Amino acid sequence: MTFDPSAGAVAATRAVCRWLEREARLAVATRPLRQALSQPGHYTDLRGLSHPLSDMTVTEASLVLALLERHAATLHRGELAERLLGLDANGRPRPTAIEAYAALATTAAEDWLRQTPLHRALRERVAQ
Repeated sequence: MTFDPSAGAVAATRAVCRWLEREARLAVATRPLRQALSQPGHYTDLRGLSHPLSDMTVTEASLVLALLERHAATLHRGELAERLLGLDANGRPRPTAIEAYAALATTAAEDWLRQTPLHRALRERVAQ
């Protein structure tokens, strides 16, 4: 029986490739909702339907807020994946992109979500 020292490196490379593929799928799947987080005037659901916050009842706003908070970790992970995959898009990441990724990576998902305009607007709507 012979030992192939490169087998471990090949297995590790495959594992990293599978992880990158999963993260890329997550980034794509969460992109519409993550983009909606930057719009404080309305909430766009995953079906692409726009719901103006001014038309929402407090109960509806509370429900949307609860759903966002429930999925904060997944949305944050999608944002991290998008940034991580974008770092390698040009072959050489810019230092500012690396710093932005590092800052996002050290931010808790809940804290990241609280910084988004939609989350702040929903909190204000619920507080009315």
